[in-house]
Amino acid sequence: QSTWGPRSQTPVTSFANRMSEGSQVFQELVDVNPHPRQSVAQVLAEDLEIAKSRLDEIQAACLIIVSFVCLGVLIVFLEPILVPFILAVALSNTLLPVVNFFAQPLSAPCHKFKTPASLPWALCIFCALMTMLFVVFVVGAFISSSITNFAKDWDDKGYAQRAEELFNSTIGLAQSAGFDESQFSLSGAPMKSLVMSVVQKFLSLSTDLLMVMLFSVFILLGARTQSAEKRNRLTERVFTSVNLYIRIKVFVSVLTGVLTTLFLTLLDIDLALVFGLLAFVFNFIPNIGSTIAMLLPLPIVILCPTMSPFRGIMAILLPGMVHFTIGNVMEPVMLGKKLNLNEIVVLLSLMLWASLWGTIGLFLAVPLTSVMVIVADEIANETEHPIFRAIVNLSKHHDHSEDSKEISPTVTSI
Repeated sequence: QSTWGPRSQTPVTSFANRMSEGSQVFQELVDVNPHPRQSVAQVLAEDLEIAKSRLDEIQAACLIIVSFVCLGVLIVFLEPILVPFILAVALSNTLLPVVNFFAQPLSAPCHKFKTPASLPWALCIFCALMTMLFVVFVVGAFISSSITNFAKDWDDKGYAQRAEELFNSTIGLAQSAGFDESQFSLSGAPMKSLVMSVVQKFLSLSTDLLMVMLFSVFILLGARTQSAEKRNRLTERVFTSVNLYIRIKVFVSVLTGVLTTLFLTLLDIDLALVFGLLAFVFNFIPNIGSTIAMLLPLPIVILCPTMSPFRGIMAILLPGMVHFTIGNVMEPVMLGKKLNLNEIVVLLSLMLWASLWGTIGLFLAVPLTSVMVIVADEIANETEHPIFRAIVNLSKHHDHSEDSKEISPTVTSI
């Protein structure tokens, strides 16, 4: 009684009261149904089925979590193989229209010149690769010439003097804040280790490029024999969506780079072609890439002694307008919001893939996340599993307008 209070509140009394209530309920069940045991058995069977279904859902959720953990471990350990392969898939999808162009039937009469109706598929792949390398060589030559001319004009145009003035003013501000001048000296910099690091990065990049080219050749060789009828529904959805995203992204990135180069050239900004190429590259990184590309001409604007305030503002504002118009108006219209993910999901995918694969993960974040969402959507449609359906609902960008349900007809015209 000291622990539980009055005797009427003890656990034994409470249990007895519940037993009496249960006997009353059972008596009512006997009065209603002449076969009470059968009814009780049915109720227990239904409860057992509900408990079993909930246990199955818990087991499925645990298996899904374990599968995601194992998949993440495999992604990290297989990075040297997966990254070149995924880049090769993207490159092969980009080169496939060029290969199809070379594979078109020849217009010359075949019986007169004794030539085949079309070029062999392997020769078409070789021509497409040579075309790509030629374009890369031409762009690289122009960029090298632009950087060489800028290095020659570094002293003539006053960049060196302006940089020295800014450096001295920065040191003066740092000394006034209590920092030591020796901390800003470059004499103790480990130049040998820096050069060796650059050489190692270059060799690693060359090896990765060779692997990407090799994978691309094999993927293109198998693309002719693989038709849409031989692919199942899931593979067809993934292939169509990723192919659409890559081609449209390449098109809008090229347009962004060309317009950025044109505007900076009209404003007489040095290294305009370099900034245009960087705008093309950074446009593949959603959300943050356009901001980085827009601010890239800022050092030239600050260091140029003859830069007027109007030219400086326009050098930042015009590329920003290009990125905003293409990224927020043109690209959603072309994609029809078919692959648009939720903004939070895009940011989380950028952080996740960047932590797994570094810089290359930023460029591959959206295509890989889109593939995962498509697979989850297909599994949810087949099995009606609540976990996969929740993943799809949280990942997709919801828009209830009818115009966003279909791919825009602009894609067909392009």
